[in-house]
Amino acid sequence: MLTPDKRKQLQAAMMTIWIIWGAMIASLLLYVVVALLLGDHLLSRETFDPGLLTTLTRIFMAISAALLLVAFFLRRSLLNRQPEMIAEPVQAPPLPTGQYMTNLLICLALCEAIGIFGFVLYMLGGDFTTFVLFIAVGLAGMIYFRPSSRHVEKLMAINSGRQVTNQPLM
Repeated sequence: MLTPDKRKQLQAAMMTIWIIWGAMIASLLLYVVVALLLGDHLLSRETFDPGLLTTLTRIFMAISAALLLVAFFLRRSLLNRQPEMIAEPVQAPPLPTGQYMTNLLICLALCEAIGIFGFVLYMLGGDFTTFVLFIAVGLAGMIYFRPSSRHVEKLMAINSGRQVTNQPLM
Protein backbone atom coordinates (compact mmCIF):
# COMPACT_ATOMS: atom_id res chain seq x y z
CA MET A 1 0.00 0.00 0.00
CA LEU A 2 2.81 2.44 0.84
CA THR A 3 5.72 3.17 -1.45
CA PRO A 4 9.18 2.99 0.15
CA ASP A 5 9.38 6.81 0.03
CA LYS A 6 5.99 7.17 1.76
CA ARG A 7 7.02 4.52 4.29
CA LYS A 8 10.12 6.59 5.20
CA GLN A 9 8.01 9.73 5.50
CA LEU A 10 5.56 7.89 7.72
CA GLN A 11 8.36 6.55 9.93
CA ALA A 12 9.84 10.03 10.34
CA ALA A 13 6.45 11.54 11.18
CA MET A 14 5.68 8.72 13.61
CA MET A 15 9.03 9.23 15.34
CA THR A 16 8.05 12.85 16.01
CA ILE A 17 4.65 11.77 17.28
CA TRP A 18 6.22 9.12 19.56
CA ILE A 19 8.65 11.69 20.98
CA ILE A 20 5.76 14.03 21.82
CA TRP A 21 3.84 11.14 23.39
CA GLY A 22 6.87 10.17 25.48
CA ALA A 23 7.37 13.75 26.63
CA MET A 24 3.75 13.97 27.75
CA ILE A 25 4.07 10.67 29.66
CA ALA A 26 7.28 12.00 31.26
CA SER A 27 5.51 15.18 32.34
CA LEU A 28 2.88 13.17 34.21
CA LEU A 29 5.62 11.21 35.93
CA LEU A 30 7.37 14.48 36.74
CA TYR A 31 4.27 15.62 38.64
CA VAL A 32 4.68 12.56 40.86
CA VAL A 33 8.35 13.36 41.47
CA VAL A 34 7.53 16.97 42.36
CA ALA A 35 4.74 15.84 44.67
CA LEU A 36 7.08 13.40 46.42
CA LEU A 37 9.76 16.05 46.82
CA LEU A 38 7.29 18.60 48.18
CA GLY A 39 5.35 16.09 50.27
CA ASP A 40 6.87 16.92 53.67
CA HIS A 41 6.56 20.64 53.06
CA LEU A 42 2.92 20.31 52.02
CA LEU A 43 2.00 18.29 55.11
CA SER A 44 3.22 21.07 57.41
CA ARG A 45 0.91 23.76 56.01
CA GLU A 46 -2.78 24.48 56.33
CA THR A 47 -5.08 22.83 53.84
CA PHE A 48 -8.34 23.86 52.26
CA ASP A 49 -11.59 23.25 54.02
CA PRO A 50 -12.11 19.45 53.82
CA GLY A 51 -15.67 19.87 52.56
CA LEU A 52 -14.53 22.17 49.77
CA LEU A 53 -11.69 19.81 48.88
CA THR A 54 -14.11 16.86 48.70
CA THR A 55 -16.45 18.85 46.47
CA LEU A 56 -13.56 19.91 44.25
CA THR A 57 -12.37 16.30 44.03
CA ARG A 58 -15.81 15.14 42.88
CA ILE A 59 -16.01 17.95 40.33
CA PHE A 60 -12.57 17.07 38.95
CA MET A 61 -13.53 13.38 38.78
CA ALA A 62 -16.65 14.21 36.78
CA ILE A 63 -14.71 16.50 34.46
CA SER A 64 -12.04 13.80 34.04
CA ALA A 65 -14.65 11.23 33.02
CA ALA A 66 -16.09 13.71 30.54
CA LEU A 67 -12.61 14.43 29.12
CA LEU A 68 -11.98 10.73 28.56
CA LEU A 69 -15.30 10.39 26.77
CA VAL A 70 -14.57 13.42 24.58
CA ALA A 71 -11.13 12.01 23.71
CA PHE A 72 -12.60 8.60 22.91
CA PHE A 73 -15.29 9.97 20.61
CA LEU A 74 -12.90 12.44 19.01
CA ARG A 75 -10.50 9.63 18.07
CA ARG A 76 -13.36 7.39 17.00
CA SER A 77 -14.88 10.06 14.73
CA LEU A 78 -11.55 10.57 12.99
CA LEU A 79 -10.86 6.88 12.41
CA ASN A 80 -14.37 5.65 11.63
CA ARG A 81 -15.49 8.22 9.12
CA GLN A 82 -16.52 7.16 5.64
CA PRO A 83 -14.24 7.62 2.63
CA GLU A 84 -14.66 10.94 0.91
CA MET A 85 -16.51 10.66 -2.36
CA ILE A 86 -14.05 11.63 -5.06
CA ALA A 87 -14.40 11.07 -8.78
CA GLU A 88 -11.17 9.16 -9.14
CA PRO A 89 -9.27 7.45 -6.33
CA VAL A 90 -5.89 9.01 -5.69
CA GLN A 91 -3.01 6.58 -6.23
CA ALA A 92 -0.61 8.17 -3.73
CA PRO A 93 -2.50 10.33 -1.24
CA PRO A 94 -0.47 12.62 0.99
CA LEU A 95 0.27 11.41 4.47
CA PRO A 96 -2.45 12.67 6.83
CA THR A 97 0.03 13.07 9.68
CA GLY A 98 -1.01 16.66 10.39
CA GLN A 99 -4.65 15.63 10.72
CA TYR A 100 -3.70 12.64 12.85
CA MET A 101 -1.21 14.57 14.99
CA THR A 102 -3.76 17.29 15.75
CA ASN A 103 -6.31 14.70 16.83
CA LEU A 104 -3.73 12.79 18.86
CA LEU A 105 -2.43 15.90 20.62
CA ILE A 106 -5.95 16.91 21.61
CA CYS A 107 -6.63 13.43 23.04
CA LEU A 108 -3.30 13.41 24.90
CA ALA A 109 -3.82 16.93 26.24
CA LEU A 110 -7.20 15.89 27.61
CA CYS A 111 -5.53 12.94 29.38
CA GLU A 112 -2.76 15.22 30.65
CA ALA A 113 -5.41 17.52 32.13
CA ILE A 114 -6.62 14.64 34.29
CA GLY A 115 -3.17 14.31 35.84
CA ILE A 116 -3.01 18.07 36.32
CA PHE A 117 -6.33 17.94 38.19
CA GLY A 118 -4.81 15.43 40.60
CA PHE A 119 -1.70 17.56 41.01
CA VAL A 120 -3.78 20.66 41.78
CA LEU A 121 -5.83 18.75 44.33
CA TYR A 122 -2.67 17.49 46.00
CA MET A 123 -1.18 20.98 46.11
CA LEU A 124 -4.39 22.24 47.72
CA GLY A 125 -4.11 19.64 50.48
CA GLY A 126 -5.63 16.53 48.97
CA ASP A 127 -4.33 13.11 49.83
CA PHE A 128 -1.59 11.33 47.92
CA THR A 129 -3.84 8.37 47.02
CA THR A 130 -6.29 10.60 45.16
CA PHE A 131 -3.39 12.29 43.39
CA VAL A 132 -1.97 8.94 42.26
CA LEU A 133 -5.42 7.86 41.09
CA PHE A 134 -5.72 10.91 38.84
CA ILE A 135 -2.18 10.35 37.50
CA ALA A 136 -2.94 6.66 36.86
CA VAL A 137 -6.13 7.48 34.94
CA GLY A 138 -4.25 10.10 32.90
CA LEU A 139 -1.48 7.60 32.12
CA ALA A 140 -3.99 4.90 31.21
CA GLY A 141 -5.66 7.32 28.81
CA MET A 142 -2.32 8.21 27.24
CA ILE A 143 -1.47 4.55 26.79
CA TYR A 144 -4.88 3.87 25.27
CA PHE A 145 -4.52 6.79 22.85
CA ARG A 146 -0.88 6.02 22.00
CA PRO A 147 0.30 6.73 18.45
CA SER A 148 -0.17 4.07 15.78
CA SER A 149 1.00 4.02 12.18
CA ARG A 150 -1.99 1.79 11.39
CA HIS A 151 -4.23 4.76 12.16
CA VAL A 152 -2.32 6.96 9.71
CA GLU A 153 -2.50 4.25 7.04
CA LYS A 154 -6.25 3.95 7.59
CA LEU A 155 -6.61 7.73 7.21
CA MET A 156 -4.63 7.53 3.95
CA ALA A 157 -7.07 4.94 2.64
CA ILE A 158 -10.04 7.08 3.70
CA ASN A 159 -8.54 10.20 2.10
CA SER A 160 -7.82 8.35 -1.14
CA GLY A 161 -11.47 7.37 -1.52
CA ARG A 162 -10.85 3.65 -1.06
CA GLN A 163 -13.25 1.56 0.93
CA VAL A 164 -11.83 0.63 4.30
CA THR A 165 -12.74 -2.56 6.10
CA ASN A 166 -14.41 -1.92 9.41
CA GLN A 167 -11.72 -3.41 11.60
CA PRO A 168 -11.67 -1.74 14.98
CA LEU A 169 -8.36 0.04 15.43
CA MET A 170 -8.94 1.26 18.93
